[in-house]
Amino acid sequence: IKTFVYSNNEIYNVVFNYGYHSYIEFSKGETIKMLAIGDTVSWKVKPVDNKLFIIPLEKNGKTNMLIETSKGRSYAFDLICRSAGESNNDKKDVEAEYSDLRDLAYIVRFYYPK
Repeated sequence: IKTFVYSNNEIYNVVFNYGYHSYIEFSKGETIKMLAIGDTVSWKVKPVDNKLFIIPLEKNGKTNMLIETSKGRSYAFDLICRSAGESNNDKKDVEAEYSDLRDLAYIVRFYYPK
């Protein structure tokens, strides 16, 4: 689970795992009014209430995503897909896989300073 401090001047880098669902959770009652994603072929997104479900459809993909919400907030994301789990038990591969897994986000939440 990743938690970011919200700022409309920030670009949020989020790492996802190929073939795994994740979601971005906005504040209670906040819904998406506008969503623009650079690569609509390699990424599937679906807004539900205050969440945006995301699944990467291509290995090692990268794109950007812009969101405007019902609370007047703007969000900018860099979406990165990593394909963890393809090692051949070589120590170096296991270390790299662990590092990749540590960066993965299954749930992304925001803290909103007052």
